[in-house]
Amino acid sequence: MHSLHCSAVDRVALGGGETNAFCLVRPPGHHAGYVGATAKCGQNGFCFLNHVVLAATHARLAWGATRFAVVDLDAHFGNGTAELLAEDEEAFFASVHLKHNDFFPSDDCIGPDVLRANRVCVGIKPARWKPGRPQQAAGGGGGGGGGGGGGGREEETEDGRSGGASAPASGATAATTPGEEGQQQQQQQQQQQQQQQQKRRFVGPTGFRTALCEEVFPRLRAFAPDLIFVSAGFDGLATDPLGGALGLASGDYDWATANLVRIAAEVCGGRLVSVLEGGYDLEHAPEGGLVNAVQSHVRTLMETKGNAPAPALPSTYMYQQQPPAQSAGTGPWLGRGVNPPDPSML
Repeated sequence: MHSLHCSAVDRVALGGGETNAFCLVRPPGHHAGYVGATAKCGQNGFCFLNHVVLAATHARLAWGATRFAVVDLDAHFGNGTAELLAEDEEAFFASVHLKHNDFFPSDDCIGPDVLRANRVCVGIKPARWKPGRPQQAAGGGGGGGGGGGGGGREEETEDGRSGGASAPASGATAATTPGEEGQQQQQQQQQQQQQQQQKRRFVGPTGFRTALCEEVFPRLRAFAPDLIFVSAGFDGLATDPLGGALGLASGDYDWATANLVRIAAEVCGGRLVSVLEGGYDLEHAPEGGLVNAVQSHVRTLMETKGNAPAPALPSTYMYQQQPPAQSAGTGPWLGRGVNPPDPSML
């Protein structure tokens, strides 16, 4: 069966003015690994097949796409995608996700943040959860699994600081303490302040945008993929029953989408395929929640201006309507040394 996300790859690759596409699919797929659940995660959320990796594999086999990128915007870490692409140096994977207490997947599954040339995984602390406070459970796994995002809010501000007067930090009088001991206390205080500032870089909606701007987008441009895939999860909306602690608005997703469309125009002729992942707020439709976020996402994909559309990609794909003008092994993708696929293998 030729799936919807593979058809989207074909439409984008064929040229003709269609440079991006959105796949409205359910259930989500980014938690599905080699055998379903990944190591240390215990379950695979609501996911059975990893749609973005299947589509990316199709792009390689059918269109000779050597390098591709997956940017995961779901509130849950895309552990399945991470597992499937872990050993693939020609694949770029980035995930900007909620990381707090037992929010699915667990910290054992997610691991520490990763900032490499083709791997970027940044955990965002919730803007309004007091650190260390257990979450209110909100049901099963979400574009991921368990771990809620609804109740238990605290008076913490968006930058991660708790409301009200703060107690003086340890060693606050170090500047007036004479001798070497005073200098050591002052250095310790400065280190503690730097650590707190580093933690507050990635908190709530501001941290979501900061992580994308400072860590994901520059590496994505440098990687220069042939095609960009977006795991478009909308469960980070403030009204979502699972990932609402992330506190995002539809405008945050629109901003991320517009930037990704522009980067695609810069590095790969605008070729971008977005696939729906999580998002579970069905109570605030149509003015808010999942319905509004998806509509706004598609509108942004359609209206964001980029470079002129790239020409059709050369391929020996057996049901391509028109044969490519270039000979086999040439062209923008196959020129990278990828042999054309054997039609009998497709």
